[in-house]
Amino acid sequence: MIDLCADLSPDNAESRGIMVFGSPKQRSSTGGLTALRRLATNVSGLAGIAEHAEDRDVTILVEALPHSQSDVIHTMDEAVAVVREINVRPSPPCSIHTMRKTKRSHTRS
Repeated sequence: MIDLCADLSPDNAESRGIMVFGSPKQRSSTGGLTALRRLATNVSGLAGIAEHAEDRDVTILVEALPHSQSDVIHTMDEAVAVVREINVRPSPPCSIHTMRKTKRSHTRS
């Protein structure tokens, strides 16, 4: 997906490909995992792709979702904590930002 996003992005230095980590069903706990364990799995997975995203000039947005949609990452503070945890790992600075879902639009933070 990172490669596809990069390949479909505009060909100029001012634009980056953007992917949103916000799909409720793909990031929520399933199969007996607790929400805390699922969050750890999500962080580990995002950290594992961060360097490739950076190499391909793709930004991954971490979206806070309401409890009705997911059992992990509900607030901007939680999304920021995920970003900070990933950004301290021993890899190049990764391109992960936070995004808050509202009824009218998406707002980057």
